[in-house]
This record gives sequence, structure tokens and C-alpha cells, in this order.
Amino acid sequence: MSASSPKLVSATSGLGYLRMGERARVELLLAELATARPLVSPFVTYSEETSGELDIVRTAADVHRRYGRDAIPNYVISKAAKRLRRAGGGRAA
Repeated sequence: MSASSPKLVSATSGLGYLRMGERARVELLLAELATARPLVSPFVTYSEETSGELDIVRTAADVHRRYGRDAIPNYVISKAAKRLRRAGGGRAA
């Protein structure tokens, strides 16, 4: 996962994400993705790195709205495929 992921989850969940084992982290992230609650809070100040990552995702969402999902068919999160496969949450590209 990107370096921003722990910061984002820790800031919004209040949980000790960095102290969790990998299995617990994956379970937490999958549970968060399954909820309707936004992962980003307008009441939290994020680091420059995390804000930059969020800008990329927001821009991709805007491109999807304007031009359709085929305009940006994939979003790669470095080193995530192996972790998702082990947790049963996805398949490697």
C-alpha cells in the first residue's frame, strides 16, 4: 500500500493502524471499503503526501464522470496485489 494509506486510516478511524499486524490491517481496510462512511474527512488535515494521493484519486473520479470509466480503467497501488490475494480480497494483475 502507499505510504499514505496508514496515515489516512489512522487519521479517520482513530485506530492504531501502524501497530496492527498485516492480517488485521487488511481486515480493517476491507471493512472500511464495505461501509458507506467516507474514508476522507473534511475535518482532518492530511500530510502533503496524503493530500497529493487524494488529489490523484479525485482527478481520476472526475475523468470517470466526464469521459466514462474506460478513460482510466485501472488504478495501481504498489505492492497491494500480494496482500489482497492472501486476504482473499482480490487478484493480482
